[in-house]
Amino acid sequence: MKTRKLNILLAKQGYSDPRSMVNKPERFIWKDLDKKIISGQLAITKGSTTPSWVRFVNDALEEELTEVINSANSALLFVNVEKRMFILSFGYGRNMLKEECFVRDFGLKTVLNTVDPTKIKSIDSAITENITKHTRSQTSIASPTEEFGLDVSRDILRAVTGHPKEEYRKVLGRTITGKDSLHILVKITMRDLEELLEKILELYESDSYKENFDWVDNLREEKDPSKIKELKKKLVDDLNSEKYEAFHLAIPEIYEPDRIESFAYFSKNSFRYTELDIVEAIKELKKKTDEINFDTLKNKNIYAFESDTNGIYMRWSLAKCIVYETEYEDKRYVLTMGNWYCIEPSFAKEVTKSIEKIKDVQLISCQSDFREDQYNEKLAKNIGDAILFDKKLIKCTDARSRIELCDVLTKDHMLIHVKKRGRSSTLSHLFSQGKVSAEALLSDAGFLNEARNRIEKEKKNPDDYLPDTNDKIKSEGYTVVFAIIDKSDKPLSKSLPFFSLLNFRQVEKTLKMMGYKVAKAKIDVV
Repeated sequence: MKTRKLNILLAKQGYSDPRSMVNKPERFIWKDLDKKIISGQLAITKGSTTPSWVRFVNDALEEELTEVINSANSALLFVNVEKRMFILSFGYGRNMLKEECFVRDFGLKTVLNTVDPTKIKSIDSAITENITKHTRSQTSIASPTEEFGLDVSRDILRAVTGHPKEEYRKVLGRTITGKDSLHILVKITMRDLEELLEKILELYESDSYKENFDWVDNLREEKDPSKIKELKKKLVDDLNSEKYEAFHLAIPEIYEPDRIESFAYFSKNSFRYTELDIVEAIKELKKKTDEINFDTLKNKNIYAFESDTNGIYMRWSLAKCIVYETEYEDKRYVLTMGNWYCIEPSFAKEVTKSIEKIKDVQLISCQSDFREDQYNEKLAKNIGDAILFDKKLIKCTDARSRIELCDVLTKDHMLIHVKKRGRSSTLSHLFSQGKVSAEALLSDAGFLNEARNRIEKEKKNPDDYLPDTNDKIKSEGYTVVFAIIDKSDKPLSKSLPFFSLLNFRQVEKTLKMMGYKVAKAKIDVV
């Protein structure tokens, strides 16, 4: 019996007509399967194209090549099993399926239900902070999940390859991979296929993954086109109803904050704004269109202008900059950087509560026309005997560039980091800076010495603020304060975007492991 590599998808419930599940069904040759063996249909397409390199080299040939072609055969095998339909893809057949017809994460769930957690070969994951980072981790030998360095509090699992548990190897073979589809390598004939798919359906419907991978339900990327369609509709309805509390704008990639002076909506010649603001953006949009729909949001650009040259630094579609949170079918959904994420309600509550428990400190309010640096200067003067470290960059061994110790250092050992709310990416930078500088104080002698030198330049005694060697720093005597200038009348646990809360929680855990105290401050705008 020959070993076959099978790429298996599960059709959504309600899909039973194969022709309705493919793009351009007329391009296929349709063959019915022998019902005595198995119930279903085979769809075959055949195409031939001239390779791109032929067109390239033809320019230099005395006689053009005409007989060189690539032949690509693709097929989709639709199989009926227990009132459900499976789809086996061959060649490029998967690309011809309609995206909304199959179950997303079918393969991933099946693998998690059956894989030996001590024998994982590869994991694809993503972390969403100020950008979404996709990672593939592989090991030379099958290894326990712990070897992959996953952070179960914020990693989104996307695909897994590994060896199934002993009891499933006869069914699934020695190695399985799961994402949307399930990839297996098994010895099989068409006469055995229905029995195999029945067993796979049973394995998919199990919840045994919760024994070792229960955390995957906390946070996942939503890829179901039908749900995304409904979420987009809800977003547009909320925008048209001016429910702006569910929205804000954020720069959707890594950037250098000091290089951006202003923003313009939808035309480089439009009025310039110093901050991204969803209310102002929609006001400008309504001047240009009578109807707001999601295509409108995708087709309109936001321009960022450089401080030095006043030229365009970057531009992004409005849709890519929108951060939106909503409830749908009893779950919380977040749109950020153009991707939708589903958050388990219990997990969302857990994260919110953890932020609520972080100690609050009171700082002076910020005038509405103040820049961040103006506020920091006023704060340092108001506290008294505080050192202003804002924009005073110090070389750090563990950072690629020079960083601030903090914005304001107080005599009672508060390291205050301040950021103006408005761009979730700057919040990510805020939390990262707080963590990196705290680590540097404990381990980087050069960083500590330069910080002390800066205190001396302010004609203060550095010993009142920082000891002269890293090993003398008692981290439990220092408090890292994350202070956010926020126009909202809600507490930070309710007003910050979910992924900012998640990032904050993770940084707080890390700082506490280093011995530091952590506090938060909501700075009101007046």
